[in-house]
Amino acid sequence: EIYRSTSSTGTYSKVGTTTSTSFMNSGLTTNQSYYYKMRAYRTVGSTKVYSNYSAIVTAKPIPAVPSSVKAASSSYNSVRTSWTAVSGASGYEVYRATSSTGTYSLAGSTTSTSYTNTGLTTNKPYYYKIRAYRTVGSMKVYSNYSTVVTAKPVPTVPTNFKATRISSTSLKLTWVSVSGASGYELYRSTSFSGTYNLLKSTTSLYYTNSSLTTGKTYYYKLRAYRTVGTTKVYSGWTTIISAKP
Repeated sequence: EIYRSTSSTGTYSKVGTTTSTSFMNSGLTTNQSYYYKMRAYRTVGSTKVYSNYSAIVTAKPIPAVPSSVKAASSSYNSVRTSWTAVSGASGYEVYRATSSTGTYSLAGSTTSTSYTNTGLTTNKPYYYKIRAYRTVGSMKVYSNYSTVVTAKPVPTVPTNFKATRISSTSLKLTWVSVSGASGYELYRSTSFSGTYNLLKSTTSLYYTNSSLTTGKTYYYKLRAYRTVGTTKVYSGWTTIISAKP
């Protein structure tokens, strides 16, 4: 039998009985302190024989910690964080640091379950943690912080990557511009799972691959890069495409 009060020395009322070793007490007021004690019983015939009461424990209902927290690059200068919705939450606060154990500062607040943090430095690691809050009157009642997640801003993967036959010995490869990209590297292979060799590094959005063998299948993949100092910071690869001249 579980008993509850709103003060440690107040009147305790029975809020539930269970045969389990846990009990969920719902319908409570956010951020109010509740005090609990319990006692076991054994039924003998039609009589309950009780133990003494347990020690008193206390807790406040606050929002749950955001779960399934993720961070991923969304462009060369931004990171998108996302998480699962918290029941009863009014919103979420996203905190950022430049090391996992460093000082975390508020990066933004949202009522959504994702947040894109912009204006970042390409290829620099950023660390994030999230907490939910529920507004009670004029006060925000916070959850604990989520686990820390990390990501680096890198260029996005080029989209709309296509190969078009333009003659019996040539193919034209095209793609859409990537924000912040300094250039693109195009790789080619003669089999899907074979070795891909750099065919062309270019700042253009197309490349004509000529002097090919008529009727032979060629496989291509592409990635963008952004030059930071003397380093090329790469996007992920596009999906592999194939074509025959």
